[in-house]
Amino acid sequence: MTTKMNSFKSFFVNSYPRSGNTWIRLVLTEALNAKPIDLNPVFSTRYRIFPVHWYSKITDADSRGCIFKSHLMFDQLPQDLTAFKGIYMLRDGRDSLLSYYFFNVKHKGYTESWDSFFERYFKNRKASSYRERILLKQMGSWGENVSSYDGLQSTMLIRYEDLLANTQGQLQKAFDFLGINFHEYKSKIQEGLLRSNESLHQKSNRDREERKRGANGAWKDFFSREQNQLFIDRYGTLLNKFGYLEGTVPKNQAGK
Repeated sequence: MTTKMNSFKSFFVNSYPRSGNTWIRLVLTEALNAKPIDLNPVFSTRYRIFPVHWYSKITDADSRGCIFKSHLMFDQLPQDLTAFKGIYMLRDGRDSLLSYYFFNVKHKGYTESWDSFFERYFKNRKASSYRERILLKQMGSWGENVSSYDGLQSTMLIRYEDLLANTQGQLQKAFDFLGINFHEYKSKIQEGLLRSNESLHQKSNRDREERKRGANGAWKDFFSREQNQLFIDRYGTLLNKFGYLEGTVPKNQAGK
């Protein structure tokens, strides 16, 4: 089947880690390729999807169309790339941080407790390697990362929570913003979402506990009162602006 990816200009999809970046890229790429895809590794020249630091190597990004992904703050992006439109995935920073903890436990060999992780990444932001120090500096804190994209005319912010609640509606808004004819790809998007839902259902049956840890609002089961208050004290303005302060009391009432 012939690819349709040369029918749109390049754009970027950015976010703080664990905020739905990979999911929306997979759905967009499936739709724009008009066929199912299996991105393994996630960055694939076959589907014209690249990490942002590859930008300087892609000489035909304008003519062929590419999707560039990163967790960098806006001012850390290659200057030429900032001329493109982009999608920024936003998620409650407490859920992002908690999901990032379990990601590090599962994939990076992190063995310390959630409390130690919170201390490391939220309070002191200590890094265990040179690569991590560079990454932390470039992607900033949750608040710094979100703020760097907030208010940009060239970037559309999509809440991860809204994407879950109304996936097709949010994707249509994203396509309209990017100047892509949503209706041309609508049937493929619906097929892709059906496959995604089936995959999520299978994963849920295999590992319900892991899914629970990554669910929206899961932070309430892990944050202590003190941790939640510290997060609100630092990022309360942003949490309130994007509707994340409702129901903001953790289920863990003991405090530490």
